[in-house]
Amino acid sequence: MNRWQLLLISLTLALQAPGAVIDTFASGDHSLSWPPARGSVAVTSEVPISNSLFDTRYLSFRNGGVQSLAVTTSEQILAYDLGSEGGGYFRFGYRSSTPVDLLGGGASILRFHFEGATGGTRFPANLEFVTASGLARYSWGFLLTGVFNGNDGPFVVDVPLSAISGGDLTQVTEMTFDALRIAAGGSFRLSRVETIPEPSPIGLTLLVAVPLLMRRSRHANWAFR
Repeated sequence: MNRWQLLLISLTLALQAPGAVIDTFASGDHSLSWPPARGSVAVTSEVPISNSLFDTRYLSFRNGGVQSLAVTTSEQILAYDLGSEGGGYFRFGYRSSTPVDLLGGGASILRFHFEGATGGTRFPANLEFVTASGLARYSWGFLLTGVFNGNDGPFVVDVPLSAISGGDLTQVTEMTFDALRIAAGGSFRLSRVETIPEPSPIGLTLLVAVPLLMRRSRHANWAFR
C-alpha cells in the first residue's frame, strides 16, 4: 500500500462522523444458561447498561441443547457457546423506555464486531425491532454459517439499515438478535454493536479526488521521463 492510499484511508476515517454505540459490553455483567432448573419453558435475564442508545440488555433461552450466554465486562465480550449435542435457540437484545432513533446522525449500517466465531453446519439468525409503527425485521438466513466459519480472527458483520423491512427505525423500543436451529458446537465472541453513518461529504470527495491525483501524478512522472 503506497502513501497516497494510506492518506486516503486516514483522511476518510478522520472525517467520518462517529457511530452511535449500542453496546461495548463494558457494563452489565451477567450470564444465562440452558437448560434451566425445574424444567422452565423459557428463561430471561435483563440488566441495565450504560453508554448505550438503549437502557437495558437482556439474554434469553427457550429451547435447545446445553448452551450459555455470558457478558464479561472485564473482557468486554458477549460469549455464546453451544455444546456438542442438541440444537441451539437463544435471544439477546436491548430495550429502551423511550424510542431510539437508529437512523440518527445519518446512520446507514448496523455493525457487529466479532472477536471470533464458529458456525458449524447451521447458524441461521434474524434481527427484530419493536417500533412505534409495528415490527421491523431482517434475516441473515444461513448467511452467518459461512461468515462464522470463514474467519479465524476478528471480523465485522454489517447490516444495511435500508435492508431492514417494516416498522419505523427512528422509533425503536426493542432490538433483538434471534438465533434458532443452530448446529452443535456453534459459538461466537461479540465485542461491540454500533450504528455507522454515511461518509461525510468531504470524505466522499476524498474518495474520488485522491485516486485522480494519483493518476495525474503518475502521468506527470511519465511526461518528464
